[in-house]
Amino acid sequence: MPNAAEMPFKFMEWSRKYGEIVSVKICSSTMIILSSPRAIKVVVDKQGWATSSRPANYLAGLAAGGYHILFARDAPRLRNLKNAIARFFSPTNSLGRVPVQAAESTQLLQELMTQPEVPYSFRLKGNSANEQNFIASIRRYTHSVAMITTYGQRVPSLTSPQMQGFYQMLHRFLHVQLLGVYPPINLVPVLSQSSG
Repeated sequence: MPNAAEMPFKFMEWSRKYGEIVSVKICSSTMIILSSPRAIKVVVDKQGWATSSRPANYLAGLAAGGYHILFARDAPRLRNLKNAIARFFSPTNSLGRVPVQAAESTQLLQELMTQPEVPYSFRLKGNSANEQNFIASIRRYTHSVAMITTYGQRVPSLTSPQMQGFYQMLHRFLHVQLLGVYPPINLVPVLSQSSG
């Protein structure tokens, strides 16, 4: 088996050699590789919910408590989460959020025109001050719209505790997902039973 960086190239090689749908056994898991839009359509159209389960991600499931839609594996839970989101973001409900988006867009434009610098914690390596300001302001805008929509609380500035806390949590969560940071629990499930 190739290392993580070589996997996409190996998958392409296998798809040329064995076809558009390739099954690979990795430890106790089976990975199905779909290498063309046609293969994806065939599997999704013909198999539907039987093939919609995502691969197990033990650490992500543990971190999200099993209720995050990105990591929901079983069809009933995934279907329930999708239904709840569809109701929440229906066209009728979405119209009610237009004033919130308009107000936040106004603040975004004001920030972009008047704030050349951003707080140190939001600086990204290698970008100019203008790029830093743009990226940080877009983050504040999107986070504020999401917070108002979900919890009724806005994020007035880049230094708001809600925004700082969210990005600290996101950084920790993404660190858990990095290959090689933790043992390969997804590939060797017995490791999830060990203490430590």
